[in-house]
Amino acid sequence: MIVTEELFQFTRFGEFYENFRPLTVFGKRFKNRRVVYDRAADLQEVYDLIAKTFDFIAEYPEKTNQIEFFLKRISPLNTFEKETFDTTDLFLLKRFLGNYKSISTLLSPELKKILGAGFELDELLSLLSKGENEIDTFYISGDYNPRLMEIRSKIEAVDKEIQAIRSETFSFLQDKYGLNFTNLDFLVVPEMTAFRFEPNLIYKEPFDNSSVLVKPVMPELFFKKSEVRENLIITETELEHEVLLFLSAEVKKQIAEIEQAIDTIQNIDVNLAKAQMVQSMELTSPILTEEAVQIEVTDGHFLPLEKQCAEKGLRYQPLNATFDNQTIVIKGSNMGGKTVLLQTIGFLQLISQTGFWVPAKRFRSRVFKHIQFIGIEHKSKEIEGLSSFGKEVFQLSTVLNTLDEPVLILIDEFARTTNSIEAEALTAALLETFSEKNTVNAFLSTHFTHLPLSGQASVYRMKGLDYEAFEEEYSRSENLDITDRIRLLNQHNDYSIVKDTADLPCYDALQIAESLGLNNELINRARNILGGKNE
Repeated sequence: MIVTEELFQFTRFGEFYENFRPLTVFGKRFKNRRVVYDRAADLQEVYDLIAKTFDFIAEYPEKTNQIEFFLKRISPLNTFEKETFDTTDLFLLKRFLGNYKSISTLLSPELKKILGAGFELDELLSLLSKGENEIDTFYISGDYNPRLMEIRSKIEAVDKEIQAIRSETFSFLQDKYGLNFTNLDFLVVPEMTAFRFEPNLIYKEPFDNSSVLVKPVMPELFFKKSEVRENLIITETELEHEVLLFLSAEVKKQIAEIEQAIDTIQNIDVNLAKAQMVQSMELTSPILTEEAVQIEVTDGHFLPLEKQCAEKGLRYQPLNATFDNQTIVIKGSNMGGKTVLLQTIGFLQLISQTGFWVPAKRFRSRVFKHIQFIGIEHKSKEIEGLSSFGKEVFQLSTVLNTLDEPVLILIDEFARTTNSIEAEALTAALLETFSEKNTVNAFLSTHFTHLPLSGQASVYRMKGLDYEAFEEEYSRSENLDITDRIRLLNQHNDYSIVKDTADLPCYDALQIAESLGLNNELINRARNILGGKNE
């Protein structure tokens, strides 16, 4: 599957994709892969799952909110490649399983079945929850090993004995010397005060020129009990390690099921995010087939441009077109919408093949193995140093190697920077080559006229500027700046596409130039020259 980065940039796909917001690390990893599907059956399965998820959201908004809550609580898991899992690994796994179980419980039976989200890891979750049912904690409980429980009881008993010795010693020293060591390891006292402290009761060392650091001298029983405690701690650590070995072995027995659970959580997360886009952006399921088709678009929205127009107070016109051939030539003046048409087709196709519904009432196309773009916007480092035409030739050479598989090709004014005679011949040769291949759907925008076309290529044109209406309103206005002129052009430009059966040349460039404020004398000279050529 070949989809170049330049195509993603040309179609401004990223501005749509940023609305896709999975909640888990697994869903976000899926997003980062930017998966492009190349089989109609796989895509239909994706579209159907979005539909089922959308229905669930509409019917169960409260459950949807709860599912989102649990998805947000799922953390990334550590690697399963370790020989022994530590407490952090097991905590993360327990938390994952607990949240997954909660999500599974909330799903409808139908959606649970479709997603394969029946929770089948209850035994493992129960095992990880011994002694602590709260999913946000993990503790190596004594319930795992009676010996561990016994050792911890002994540690608790000796801790009480040690604390009693400390308390008794501190109380004696406070009564005898007025020193309060409660919760302190040492005190700093004046040197003169320290003279009266007996060395077998108080340890002393210099602190500064006038002060002494003092510590209590603990009785021999204190150190014996501390040694007992240290040995018990060593035994506890060994027993905890045995529990970790046991739990690791139990987890490894179910790695396949855990990985399946991860895939399921990713699937739930991804489809929930896609279905919410359907709801918020009013998207429709596309129709993609494996067979060759002529592309159809009804009320197709190129969302990045629509948003841009809204921000500038400009009118946006959706695309409506049912093309009658697979090789399409698009003509029209500058600012007439040719490039936007190519962007819209590429935008809708990319959205469809990345597994999303589309911003259109209807979009019918086929599944392509390759989606290619040729235009001087291409910025690959591989072709730095080439002229604009050289870059286009490089791109074309790559495209010609893909014609034996289904391919969508978008070409924006090919060879516009070289001499018109050879450029027109190359363009005609391209159209002839494309039209001979049933695997190719090609859209080529151009200003060239009278291109020789075979039967499978059709010419369409943008309706363009209603100059009379524009001129009438423009003549009533005074001192319009460039922004106002663009807004007025936009208001009177018809961005519809129509079949151009007569293949007539489009001569409204001078009107556009005049509308944008180009010098009238220069415009009139150009009209006179053009008139002479047409006589």
